[in-house]
Amino acid sequence: MKVLVFGGGAVGLGLASCLAEAGVTPDIVTRQEGVTAIEDEGLRRTGLLGEAAYRNVRAAASPDEFMADGPYDYVLVCTKSSATGEAGQALSAVPGLLGPSTCVVLCQNGWGNRERVSPWVDPDRVYNARVITGFSRPAPNTSHITVHVAPISMGHLARPMAGELIPLAEALTKGGLSCNASDEVGRDLWAKMLFNGSLNSLGAIFGVPYGKLSDHPEGLRLMRSVVDEIFAVMEAAGYRTWWQTSEEYFTVLTGELLPTAAHHVSSTLQDLKAGKRTEIDALTGEVVRLGEKHGVPVPVNQTVLDIIGFMEKDCA
Repeated sequence: MKVLVFGGGAVGLGLASCLAEAGVTPDIVTRQEGVTAIEDEGLRRTGLLGEAAYRNVRAAASPDEFMADGPYDYVLVCTKSSATGEAGQALSAVPGLLGPSTCVVLCQNGWGNRERVSPWVDPDRVYNARVITGFSRPAPNTSHITVHVAPISMGHLARPMAGELIPLAEALTKGGLSCNASDEVGRDLWAKMLFNGSLNSLGAIFGVPYGKLSDHPEGLRLMRSVVDEIFAVMEAAGYRTWWQTSEEYFTVLTGELLPTAAHHVSSTLQDLKAGKRTEIDALTGEVVRLGEKHGVPVPVNQTVLDIIGFMEKDCA
């Protein structure tokens, strides 16, 4: 199995470490500081799954350097959602990197990433992954895993999954993070939209771990309002998830999901502190856009979007 991980942030390094642990040595496209660190010290993993180092992983700052190694069986796009189009353009520009049976798997937050990459990659070869795992990157070659809330879900949004993702899912599972190939990845992505919408942005605004959001009634009311609006937009746009009502989801969120991720720090907050562009456009921004398109008022989500937008510009 030949796997290319495009994006050497916390998620990309974490997934790459699972593949390496399973005996599938991935190639990684990352920034030069990451390339140097991986070459000098290997790929490292800490946290939930214990400490490990993998010395035989190759890294490069450009996919051009792996041209002779293509085509790959799987390409995992692990960039921020704001860079999805750039990733697709870079991959398509390298002859032989993508073959007719290559599966390009978008391991990203938000909704709409498939459309962002489709100008450069055949949409039939584009798959989505729902990842609810807490990752951080304490060093350019290290992924620290804090929590694995649910199995990674991978599938195709436009057709049934025909088994082509099963070997990848099995390798990730063997490497430490449970993963399923699914025909219902759309439902899973909307489940994560609800999870991120109610926790990620609010955790960033208040500067607290997820668990703190439920410590006060004001936090619970905000979370519930965000969830109600996302649910209304999702249904108006013709999508579904695993819960029939927003009330049903909120009960699961506060009773089961939130306690598991109580100590996790929002990726949006991490980006803001680092002066980086956040993924708010693919998260709350997508909810606001779909709300406008389908005539669903989303005043709380609009306010959250505006606050994060202000913070993003102020921290730049």
